[in-house]
Parts: sequence; C-alpha cells; structure tokens
Amino acid sequence: MRLKLLLTLVCMAFATCSLWAYDTEPDANGMYDELYDRPTYFQKFVLTNDFPNNMTYITCARWGRNGEKLTNYEVAVYTEDGKLRCIGRSIANNKYKCTLTIPGTEGEKFHFKVLYGDDFANPTIVDVPQTCEFFTNDVVGHPNDGDPFWFTVPVEPKLLCWTTGLDGEANKTFSASDINSEEATTALASASRLHFFGNWETTDISSLAAGNANLCYVNIDEAPIGIASAFTNCNPNCLFFFNESVTKAPEGITRNAIAGDKALTDIILQGGTSTNYCPFFCPKDIQLNGHKAEFTRASWSWADGKSGWNTIVLPFDAQLEADGEVLSPYRYTTNIGTRYIATETLGYWLATITRANDDNVTTEIIYKDKTLSANQPYIISLPGERFYTQSGNEVSTKQSISLQDKDIKFVSTSDVIPATPTALRVDPDTEDALTSYPFTGTYLPLLSQPMYVLKNKAGANGLTAFVYGDNANLLPFQAYLNPSQSQQRAAALTISLALDDSFMAEQTGIDGVYMDNKPLNGKRYSLGGRQLGSSSNDGIYIQNNKKYLSR
Repeated sequence: MRLKLLLTLVCMAFATCSLWAYDTEPDANGMYDELYDRPTYFQKFVLTNDFPNNMTYITCARWGRNGEKLTNYEVAVYTEDGKLRCIGRSIANNKYKCTLTIPGTEGEKFHFKVLYGDDFANPTIVDVPQTCEFFTNDVVGHPNDGDPFWFTVPVEPKLLCWTTGLDGEANKTFSASDINSEEATTALASASRLHFFGNWETTDISSLAAGNANLCYVNIDEAPIGIASAFTNCNPNCLFFFNESVTKAPEGITRNAIAGDKALTDIILQGGTSTNYCPFFCPKDIQLNGHKAEFTRASWSWADGKSGWNTIVLPFDAQLEADGEVLSPYRYTTNIGTRYIATETLGYWLATITRANDDNVTTEIIYKDKTLSANQPYIISLPGERFYTQSGNEVSTKQSISLQDKDIKFVSTSDVIPATPTALRVDPDTEDALTSYPFTGTYLPLLSQPMYVLKNKAGANGLTAFVYGDNANLLPFQAYLNPSQSQQRAAALTISLALDDSFMAEQTGIDGVYMDNKPLNGKRYSLGGRQLGSSSNDGIYIQNNKKYLSR
C-alpha cells in the first residue's frame, strides 16, 4: 500500500511538473495543485523530454546537520554547468518530504538549491552541499529503504548558552564573532549546557574558555577547530554530543564523546570534592557501542566498626572492581561461620534503605547480585585496614581483606547509559508509601538544602546515622533522606542493626597462634565460629580473641 501511494505521488509530481500553469493561491485546505504545500517559484519551467530515463529522489531538508526539519520548501536540481533540470516541492500530506523525478543519462552529476520562506515570489534560496549522480530507475529515500535523502540547509553559527538549568530556552545566544566578548566569557564561565548550533566547522575556538567546572553536556552540530583546547578545563563528567554521522571523536577529546546516541569513546566519570563538584546529566539514552563506562571516587569512608559507610548512586549498571578484579558483596548474617572472614575473599557490604521513619533507618543487605542498578541509590561499605582473615587453618600469618590500598572503580555491565530520570529512587511509588524520608540520589550538587546526610562518627565503635541539617550540602553521585516540608524532623536517624559493628565480634584482636594443649577459661570457638565443648580437641581454636593450637 505504501509503495502504491509513493508511486502515485511520484507520478503526480512528474505530471504536475510537466505543466507550466500552476495555482497561485491555496485552496480551502491550504494546498496548491492538489498536492503541494506551495506554488513553484519556477512557474515557467518545463520539464525536458530529451532524456528517456528517470531516477527518483525522496528528500527531506533540515537546518544544518542536527537541526529541525523544514516544511513548505522547494528544491531545484541543476546540472554541473548550471542548467535547471528538475524541480520539486514539499508534499501536502507529508509536509517534510519532497519527491524529485530527475531525467538524465548515466553518470551525470547534479547539485541542489533549496527554496524556503512564506514569500513565494521572493523566497530564500540556498545552495546545499549534497550532490547526486544519475542512475537509471534508481529510487533513493524510499520508506522501505530507510532514511530519505537529506539536504542540510546552511545555518549561521550560533552558540547557545544555558546559564541556569538544563532545559527550556537558552539564556544567552552568541554569534561566532561575539564568542570572545566579555558577555560571552561571563556566560561561558557559568554555563551548565552549550549548543554549537549551525556551521562551526571553519571557526577556530582553540583560545576560547568554553568549558567550566559545572558544564554537564554540549551539543555540537559541526565541530569547530580546536574544540579540545577550548574544553581543557571542563567538568570531567561533561558529555559531548556530536552529529550522528561522526565516526571518530575530534583529536584531543578522549572521553565522553557520543555521535547521535552511540559512544565514540569510553564514558569516564568521577566523583566530586568540596571544591570541584563534578556534576553529571545525560539527556538521552546512550549506547556504549562496544566501549565501557566507569566511575571512580576521590575518597571513601572505610569500614571500621559502625562507621565507614557511604552513599552512592550510579548512572549505569555497574560492578565494583578492585585493582581490576570484580568483587561481590559480602553476605551479612549472625552466623559467624558464613560471614566474610570464612570466605577468605575480597568483597564489600552493599545495602538499600527500605524504611526511614521516626528516629531510625531500616536497611536490607544485598549480596546475591554483584551488579548495582543504574539510578538506584545504595549505602556501601568498603573494608578498611582493620579487616583481615587467616589464609589457612595451619598458617599463622594474616591475610588482609582491606580495599583501602586498591584502585576502586565501578565498571559498566550493560551497553546502555539511560537518560537521567527525574527521580533517583529505588522504587518511588512503593518507597514513598513505606518511609517518611525517601532515600534519594543526585547527580547535581545540592547546596544549602534541608535534608538528612549520612555521617560517620570516627572510631571503631562510631555511630553511622543520617543527620539532619537545614543548610546541608551533598555532592553528586551520593544520596540523602529527603524530608517533607511538614514533618517534625529528628536530629538524626540511626541505621538499624543490619549495619552495626557486630560483624567485628570475635573476629578482631587475634594476634597469633599459641602452642598450648591446656584450654583456658572462657568459651572456645572453631575458626568457622562454632562454639566448642569444654573437652580438649586437636586443631586450631579461638579463645579470648587468640588462636590456640591444641595437640
């Protein structure tokens, strides 16, 4: 059916172009010649009968490479020596498309002019860079074959700046000649988003300070010269979106480059500091396209008793790697024998918050899945220097399971970085019904806002709690408990038993193996944590935080 309709349109276009009596006024439906959106500018043009063969081009036109589509336009096809060979106009029932039936002979080459504007007698006429070569009976741009043949209408280069927020209309717009002005410099210093709109490919911006610490992403229709130099001091998490036809990132841009929705490089993100926030925002889904995404953090609170917990939220599905080794979360259990120390492997603790009411926080330990889900906030604890296990039942040396000296990264496990959602929650609908203080992540810095922020009190038995502040601050890639405006707010919300320091019980302070056949007073435990009877058993056992070898 679509093919029949298309052939009908092509035949009508051919028949109409053969005439030179055109309507000059639209009918009641706004149509000309029962087919087109506009009258032709070339009213005296007569399609030649000198060539027995034709080819068909179904075209669309847009502003530059990434701009909006044109409607109500006309296309003129010229030979290499400047002779008009064919004309076409946008179709009324598909206002973006134009059908060209071009007569010619094999090997002829053509170039195009696009005419647009509401003044049909005096339209704007522009040469477009696209050309084509004649092939008998060829059909280019058929709906069954994919995209139409695109014309890119030249656009004067403009730099659009968003200095507040990331959506809506740009706050400032500058021409290529104005980008070094004082006003442009001020706007660029605070821009959160930029768009190099139009034809920038011949403009050198290498001396421009286009990047700043708060810039989240840049749209680039055509890459200016020296773009890498202009963004030298940019936020390391800034994303660069190039035209979908780009196959390689410009020289000097080695991270966070995307063509259309497909990554050209690895996506490398890092956590911020109190002086460099490193915000992040992804406006659309990105296909990693064989590349990887990874996140690193400048500093961690390391596990030490009740203290040493961190909040984290990541924009992609990820696994934790320590020195390149993928680690799994430890299982928390009251059975010492199945805790981390019996596994003799590196790992970490991972949990989510299921409820935050009154003065406490309820958590759920996650250990069955080593993948952290995109845009879901967690609390996470990495073993610090106090943590070690024994490497074997007959060996007295200690084996550290601390991650404090490791290179910690979170590396992508899927091919997609989803568009940044409005709410970064585990399950907003369910969670809001269960908790007074929803656990919420952020990729932008939150400054001087009322919220509960995770605090770790120093010391082996220190307290981990969410502490309320009227003017609290939070860095990107972290999470907080969000109070409603009407709530009476407790000073602190203490994390429940699941994250207390009982996992340290009976496991620390063991400083060697003692050769002794006589049991001491006090309870004795196997290395797996099972309490032993009072009778003497051969082997290694734990008593009073020391290991003994009985034989």
